[in-house]
Parts: sequence; C-alpha cells; structure tokens
Amino acid sequence: MRVSPVVLFFIMLARAAACSAQAQSARLIGASVERFTASEGQLTAVNFRLTQLNPGRVGLDVAVGFVPSYLAAQALLLDVDAGVAYPMVAGPVRLLVKGGTASFLGVGQAVVLYPGLQAGLALAIPVERRCNLRLDVSRRLYLDPGEGTIGFWSVGIGLAAGPPR
Repeated sequence: MRVSPVVLFFIMLARAAACSAQAQSARLIGASVERFTASEGQLTAVNFRLTQLNPGRVGLDVAVGFVPSYLAAQALLLDVDAGVAYPMVAGPVRLLVKGGTASFLGVGQAVVLYPGLQAGLALAIPVERRCNLRLDVSRRLYLDPGEGTIGFWSVGIGLAAGPPR
C-alpha cells in the first residue's frame, strides 16, 4: 500500500504538533508569602507552591505552608491547598485561573481542621531566564465548626522557577 505525500505530510505535521505540545508542558515551583485578610483578622503564611502548566488544559496546583506567628504560642498552623490551574499565555506572561480545596490545619494543644474552598487568579511574570515573579489573588471560604463559614481574601507574592521566557 502506497501512502500519498499529502497524507504523509499531514501525519508528520500532527506528530510535530504533539511533540511541541509535550515540550511546552512545564512546572512553576517556588515560595511565596501570602496575606489572608478577613473581618475576623489577618494571617501571613509562608508557602511552597507547585503548579503544573499544561497548554490548553488544566494542571495540578498545590501549596503547603505555615503561619509563623503561631509558632510563638507553641502551635503550628498549616495552610494546605490542592486544586487545578488553567494557564493562558499573553506574551511572556502567564495568567492562571485556579481553584480547588483549601484548609487550615492547627496542631498544638489540640488538632483542629478548617476545610474550605478557594478560587482565584495568578500571574507568572518572567524576570530572568527561568525565574518568575508570581502574584496570587484568591477568595477563600472555610468551614468553622459550630460557627458557620469564614471568608478570606488572600494575596500572595513570591518567586518561582519555571519555563524559560
């Protein structure tokens, strides 16, 4: 069976596009400082963030951090987020639409869990070859056992190693 040169060309073009899409998948890995603000008060957390960037589809977005001010009271308050992010590219800048679960886990005299949800946006702005300034803004709702829900806005800034610009 003989394959037409036109069919062969389109097969090669599709294969090249698939290889190019795989090559464009990347990760943003870094640290950030995040400020949580609500009518009940404010918290500042130091987070480690990992975001999988998949062109044209959602990728994993995870953050784990702690609130340093609670260490003085011999308690550990962890901030744990796990969700998805959808990347959009505008020149060298990446805009991430993100959302998923969020929780605070307090460990000290007792163990307390505040589960919740978060949704927001992030910008990854290249500042060097593989270094990005990352800005995050999220709306968060946490379930406070016996009290209802607590709403926070969070704003984060950090540096992330990622794909070259």
